[in-house]
Amino acid sequence: YDACFGSSQLKSQFRQVAKVIKARDLLEAKRDVFYVEHCCYDTHDDNGPRLEMLLKHLDEAIGCFTNEVKSQGVWNNVTIVTASEFGRTLTSNGKGTDHAWGANHWLAGGDVKGGQIHGQYPSDLTEDGPLRTERGSL
Repeated sequence: YDACFGSSQLKSQFRQVAKVIKARDLLEAKRDVFYVEHCCYDTHDDNGPRLEMLLKHLDEAIGCFTNEVKSQGVWNNVTIVTASEFGRTLTSNGKGTDHAWGANHWLAGGDVKGGQIHGQYPSDLTEDGPLRTERGSL
């Protein structure tokens, strides 16, 4: 249990959530919402190795949490939702990407009907495309 979660801040947050879920009967919990955060995605010019490292940490923490709630027999009652307050421009400012208007979100859980993408991919991402609002933004 603790070996998987290790000592990273994100893993510690997921470990605490898993502990509270495990105590759900004692706490007489019917439905709970938990919030964990993982900072430092505002990378601008380091969307290679730094972003890969951040996503690796996220993957490991979610993997440990998923394994734990599965072992508790509650995976079908758990939904993980990602949220972000910003996206990235499609073009570089010369040193990387800037803040933009949207972001990708995903859901995971034992009872989530996965394998679906909602929304439509833009048909024209060119500089003169009808969805462009400013440099690199749709």
